[in-house]
Amino acid sequence: MVAEVGDIHMKNNNPPLMETRMIKTLVEIPSFPNAKDETRLKEEEKITQFIEKLLKPNDLVIDFGCGTSYYTSSNTSGLDLDVEMLKKADLENKVLANYCYVPFKNGAFNIVVMCHSLEHINDPSKPLKQAYRILQDKGKIIVSVPNLRGFFQLWKIIIRGIVQPCIGTDHLTAFTPKALKQFFRECGFKPIKESGDIVYFPGMKRLRLMRLGFWLANHFPSWANVYILVGERNA
Repeated sequence: MVAEVGDIHMKNNNPPLMETRMIKTLVEIPSFPNAKDETRLKEEEKITQFIEKLLKPNDLVIDFGCGTSYYTSSNTSGLDLDVEMLKKADLENKVLANYCYVPFKNGAFNIVVMCHSLEHINDPSKPLKQAYRILQDKGKIIVSVPNLRGFFQLWKIIIRGIVQPCIGTDHLTAFTPKALKQFFRECGFKPIKESGDIVYFPGMKRLRLMRLGFWLANHFPSWANVYILVGERNA
């Protein structure tokens, strides 16, 4: 499949694009239903809270691998290789492109968001370095990834003997909180805040303890199913 950068659409007053170029996609891009269960909604809520606390007037946000997007606002651009999901995304600006080759100029954005997209690549440093390039000094990055060290993952391995961590057919890299922080530092970001979606254990829904799981994720994010890390671009 060959796709031209920007052939979805970019509206007026959008961030400055680099010159148009062609990107050749050598693999089939998987499409996902993007179902939103209770934990997904909680994750979106936290991502939105982080962004709104960081945003200043006229700041610009870009969502790498946005899918149908975790965060929607008039100041947000979405970048993805899945045309159908881009069409469904409620975003002002949409760009069909690879997050390893972002078609925006240096310092064009204030916040970069990557929700469940960094695990879909063999070398996570590539999109992180692109994020560093297009962010202004002291710009922020918010990343969420499946947590290899999450309590439920460890329970499956230790108790049930099932070695089935966060790697699926579409996941090429697995993360622990320590590993993600290390990637941040290597790519020029200082970790400044962490959180998670839920610390889940079997029977939680049946026992009506979901609120406890969300509370635990706030206080013990390293044990959450999904780990969320906020970083700041070093000058």
